[in-house]
Amino acid sequence: MFDLTGMTALITGASGGIGSSIARALAEQGARLALSGSNPAKLRAFREELNDEFGHDHVEITCDLSNTTQVEELVPATIDTLG
Repeated sequence: MFDLTGMTALITGASGGIGSSIARALAEQGARLALSGSNPAKLRAFREELNDEFGHDHVEITCDLSNTTQVEELVPATIDTLG
C-alpha cells in the first residue's frame, strides 16, 4: 500500500462509522493520529484499541463539530498536543 510512518493526521468523527474506518486505515499505514469526536468515552476506547493494535501513541481531542468555538480550537489543540 503506502507508508505514512512519521506523518500525522487529524481525523474528525473518529469515534464511529467512516471516521473510525479512515483512522484505522491510516494507523495501519504508520500514521500517528489525533482522533477527534464528540464522545470522549468512545474516543478514549478507540484510541486505546489503536495504540494496542498498532503500537503508536495516538491522542484524542474531544470536539463537537456543531460548536464553532470548539472547531476553531481543534487544529491549535492538535498542534499543541502533538507538537
